[in-house]
Amino acid sequence: MKNPILLIVLTMVFLACKPMQSEKLTSIQYKAQTRGYSLSIAVNPSQVLRIENGKETIRTLTPAQWNLIETSIKDLDFSTISNTVDKELTAVDRGIPALLSIVKGAETTQIEFIHNAAPTAVQKLLKLIQ
Repeated sequence: MKNPILLIVLTMVFLACKPMQSEKLTSIQYKAQTRGYSLSIAVNPSQVLRIENGKETIRTLTPAQWNLIETSIKDLDFSTISNTVDKELTAVDRGIPALLSIVKGAETTQIEFIHNAAPTAVQKLLKLIQ
């Protein structure tokens, strides 16, 4: 009689303990576009897909390269990076608006800035994915 009760209790405890979801980096999206220029970069653990003005290139990533990308994202303090898109520059195409999206599990963090004037904190990551 004790064994079935023990089995039920252990089953309930096991089902109640859900594994913690890790905030593992899933993908990175980068887009910069103006009337005469278009750049789109999609990065996942195995490859980088880059489309610049309609020309598509695919680069395979090694696990070591992906680890560098993950490390550079872990080093970012998103609270100190402000969205800096100067509407006057984009209105006359002197600045290309860019959007960087970082996807970790179900969470997406987005940063907007001028493509050719990226915040210093983001520049290392941009060099790694381009």
